Order: sequence, then structure tokens, then C-alpha cells
Amino acid sequence: RALGIHSAMPMRLALQRCPQLRVVAPNHRRYSALSEQVMQRLQDLSPLVETISIDEAFVDISDIPEPPEQTARQLQQKISDELHLPCSLGVAANKLVAKIATDVGKKASRGPDYPRAITIVAAGEEAEFLAPLPASMLWGVGKKTEASLAELGIHTIGDLARWPEKDLVQRFGQHGRDLASHARGVDDRPVVTEHEVKSISQEVTFAKDIKDDGQLEGTLKTLAAHVGRTLRRE
Repeated sequence: RALGIHSAMPMRLALQRCPQLRVVAPNHRRYSALSEQVMQRLQDLSPLVETISIDEAFVDISDIPEPPEQTARQLQQKISDELHLPCSLGVAANKLVAKIATDVGKKASRGPDYPRAITIVAAGEEAEFLAPLPASMLWGVGKKTEASLAELGIHTIGDLARWPEKDLVQRFGQHGRDLASHARGVDDRPVVTEHEVKSISQEVTFAKDIKDDGQLEGTLKTLAAHVGRTLRRE
């Protein structure tokens, strides 16, 4: 990252920026298998698990009698002992703050065990925890919104929380109302255990740019066939 390399960057560009880059072939089947095993550990802890991606999920532990920090440490240790995987956990009263707490912990932790952080935000301390963080860490603040907020002199989540909500609504509509409440650490969305599938896709990234129309057409047909099989199965 220090060399300007980030996820979703074309490999060609990454190698231009860092010729000594060591490229490791992916093993998506292995990743998926391990992801399922991690998610099973979460479901063993609570039936209320919302999977966000292959390596991220929300777990509602509000009914567990043990202290949240103890529960988090036991879960982290279980995943480490049984699957030999490190993980970072954020514990908070709602999904928004728990997600940001996880991100804060990952950024703060370094070393051979990285990422292996546990960040706890006590109920009632959400706004205080969020205040010094950059506004870009808040859900709903992308590059364009971040630039618009910066023009107003809003650089931290605390700046945003102090800004008049009425003005944010006038400038950003409903999004402004959400920004105002999220900046104060307010988020009443429940953990959702099932999501409706909105789309099905398949992609491939070539190691080098391809100009051969025949090869591109063949690849497109293969991808389309894969999507078709998935659609029929679903």
C-alpha cells in the first residue's frame, strides 16, 4: 500500500509500480471452504449471523450472558486454534459502530499476528469513540461526499455530528439525515440473517491485456455459461 498498490487494481499496473512484487496464484475454493468454516463458528455462537462478504459478518450476541469482551476473545481464540486464522473483532451496541471499531482495530494492530485486534465500544460511548475519526470512515461517505464535506470544513465524524442536521438535509436530502444520525453513533438496523440475491455475475482478470477478439469472445461465452448454470440452479 505504501507504493500505491490497492485491491481491485489491474495486475499490470501493480507490477509497473512495484516490479519486485511477488504474485501468488489465488485459490478461491480454499477461501470459500475456510469462509464457511468461520461462519459456522459464528453460528455456533449465535443463530443471528449476517454474512457481509467472504471474510466479514455481523453477529448479534445480545442474548449471551457472558461479558462481550470475553465472548469476543473466546471466539477469536477458537478461530485461531481450530482454523489457524487471525481475525479482528469490533464489539458495539449496533452494526455501524461495530464495523468501524473493527476497522480502527485493524489499522492500529501490526505484527506477525496481524490482523488480530479486539475493539470494544461501550454502549453510550458511540459518539465519543467516533468523534476523532476521519469522516471517510463513516458508512455512506465516499470520495464525492468526503470532498463535499471537506468544502464545508467537515473533516472528522465529530465535525459532522456537530453540524446542523437541517443544513445536511438541505444539502444531501435523506442521505444528509442518515449522515447526521450515523455521526452520532445511531444505527437501529438489526442483524439480517437472509438477503435476497439481487444479481449473479462471473468475472475474470487477465494477467496481461488481451487484444485477441477470438480469445475474448471465448472467455465471454465461458463466463456467460457459468452465470447461466448458476441462474438455473438458483
